[in-house]
Amino acid sequence: DCPLAEGRATLDAFLAQLKTTPLPTTSGRKLTGSLARRALLAATYAPELWSSLREGLAEALHDGRGDVLLALADSYYNRSDDGGYDNSLAALLAVNCLVGDVDGRPSSPEALAEHAETAAKKAAQAPHFGAWGAYGGQVCSVWPATPTLKPHAIAAPGAPPILLVNTTRDNATPLEGAQKVARALEGSTLIVIDADGHIATGKGSCVDGAIQNFLFTGELPAKSEVWPAKETSCKAGD
Repeated sequence: DCPLAEGRATLDAFLAQLKTTPLPTTSGRKLTGSLARRALLAATYAPELWSSLREGLAEALHDGRGDVLLALADSYYNRSDDGGYDNSLAALLAVNCLVGDVDGRPSSPEALAEHAETAAKKAAQAPHFGAWGAYGGQVCSVWPATPTLKPHAIAAPGAPPILLVNTTRDNATPLEGAQKVARALEGSTLIVIDADGHIATGKGSCVDGAIQNFLFTGELPAKSEVWPAKETSCKAGD
């Protein structure tokens, strides 16, 4: 059963409360509003995490504790039990921050003002996650390495065959983005899997077989609309 009795209204009140009253956990750390939002988003990455999200919300709303939601947030950041982190997030930022204004970055005060303006616009569009997500880009404005690439449309004329894979319900990298990339890359094929979650592999033997065959032989699967996730037939669209 969903612990959000009144749906969005219950979630609204819960996140608003965390602004002033973070929830305690057995580790002594606090579940803040930011960490709760990260837990909510982390759970959208895989259906296997939905039960943990349900458990975490029930614990927070009924027992006033944030252990499960904090564990979900920690799993996204790859935080270990001893409080250490691996370098996956730093590596991601190092790559992402290479794209930007190669002619120079604004000063920190200018960057902060720009992010504040963007955050205000995003908050109006998405009250819970807009501003929170907008400030995530602030890191690149103070990243020690300067950008080497300007944002640009991708194209690969004359490239070998390219296989793209995406699920129909991926909140992290929505299908619309994959479709746009497929249109930009000549000779590419997009496999669309009728499934939830961020990871497109492991959704079924037929889809995985098509991906493996491409990696070993370079042969693209036939173009199709949507592949079933857990199929009884290897014919796309069944």
